[in-house]
Amino acid sequence: MSPGSHRNFGLLIGFVLPGFTCLLGMATLSDPLRFWLIGTCGTTLAVGGVVYVTAASVIVGMALNVIRWALLDNLFALTGIRRPALNFAQLTAHLAAFDRMVDDHFRFYQFYACTLLALILGFAAWWASPMAEGIVSPWTEIALVLLLILLV
Repeated sequence: MSPGSHRNFGLLIGFVLPGFTCLLGMATLSDPLRFWLIGTCGTTLAVGGVVYVTAASVIVGMALNVIRWALLDNLFALTGIRRPALNFAQLTAHLAAFDRMVDDHFRFYQFYACTLLALILGFAAWWASPMAEGIVSPWTEIALVLLLILLV
């Protein structure tokens, strides 16, 4: 995999996929958003719809990343997980190694943490929507809790 495609993959999993996951949950409350994501019966999305969904996924993913930084990183710090002591004076000498660590490890952490938040927000939106009415089985909630535990 070339360095450019490796970096693009990291951005995809760090921002776009969690943002899209959150948008799917929010689509249960918004008809225009639902149309952007799945179209309507017999029609497919045009190029403009794909651009809207991609841009919205990036925006929501970046917002989730800010929430991750503000909430989860500080919560993890309270549990004893310390932030690394970084010496940015030596960054230029080790920039390639730093970039590699970000791409190989931090992007996956971003994906897990932001997807955790996206699932919580998306499930809350779904639960508040008319689509959740009449569902009496607790298996949806049990599966969500198990998935959230795995993401943590």
